[in-house]
Amino acid sequence: MKLFTENDVSLLILDINLKECSGFNFCKSIREESDIPILFISARDSEGDILT
Repeated sequence: MKLFTENDVSLLILDINLKECSGFNFCKSIREESDIPILFISARDSEGDILT
């Protein structure tokens, strides 16, 4: 989050599995601050993850 807030970011690429938190939770935090495009790339393939 620090990297995001201290730099000019025009696109964010996230994985669902992050070391410190869920990529979904991180995305929610970003959405409170910005509407930048976010692209999820992940090896997870469950229907629930895809819909989320």
